[in-house]
Amino acid sequence: MSCKRKSKETHSLQMEKVKTQIAKRLRKKSELKDKQTAATLSEFKDASWLHQQHKSPRFWGTPKKAFDEFQKLGSESKKKKCVKEQILIVCRGLGITEAHHPWSKDGHEYTSVELLEHFIKVALPLSKTRKLPTEAPMEHPRLPELPVLGTLSSDVAEYYTTQAKNDNELRMNALRQREKEELMGIWDGAEYMNEVNWPEKKLKNGYKIEMCFSYPDEDEENRFMWCCGVVERVKKRDDKVIKADIRWSEEFVACGESDLTEEMLKKNLWNPEKPRKGAWRQDVREYLRKFE
Repeated sequence: MSCKRKSKETHSLQMEKVKTQIAKRLRKKSELKDKQTAATLSEFKDASWLHQQHKSPRFWGTPKKAFDEFQKLGSESKKKKCVKEQILIVCRGLGITEAHHPWSKDGHEYTSVELLEHFIKVALPLSKTRKLPTEAPMEHPRLPELPVLGTLSSDVAEYYTTQAKNDNELRMNALRQREKEELMGIWDGAEYMNEVNWPEKKLKNGYKIEMCFSYPDEDEENRFMWCCGVVERVKKRDDKVIKADIRWSEEFVACGESDLTEEMLKKNLWNPEKPRKGAWRQDVREYLRKFE
């Protein structure tokens, strides 16, 4: 009788241990899934920006444009930053992994010219010859192998099947999060779609423009607003400023005010990272995606 009682107790203890292990395993799976979902959303959000840049003025779509834009850049650090962005547009934004190039290798940090050569000879041709995706690619991290009892083959298969079905929902969540961050002022989509260099010679009659104006709010603090218009006449230009007449869209013109003004478009105020009075850039609303 004593042996039977001990056997039952031992069995009960073993079952409790098994239940504890199963609960721990399920908890780990849940935590991994949450981490992977967060990582996937973050990666896709970044890739969605790069994908959108491909069809915008930001992308160096020809070798000539790449050379011209590169030569206008100043410091080596700025050249590297801009060429890296062009490579990432193709590699991550379009999902063409063959366009990848390391920033450094075996202690050697690649120069801006070396990276430009890779972009022109490898990345750019790939973007012209491959079938391009209509959406930014979404890469799901693989589940790591965990030391567990038994087999999880059916669970893993089910996980990846569910993952594929939820792609559209994950995409929309990431894009809504991106749009929310834009509204909060964390990111500015128009900045990333605009060219890096100012359009000294490209700005002509009919050029669609945005200009930043400041106005006091109810608390008498300055607020900034981007107003859209069209260049009606270029009066004068040099290497630092362009004087032009701008015809403003009616929604940005106050009652009783003229919709035509003369503006000084300064090189040092072209497409800044943060809004400033007098800042200006190309109106790229046609390239910006809206999410419902």
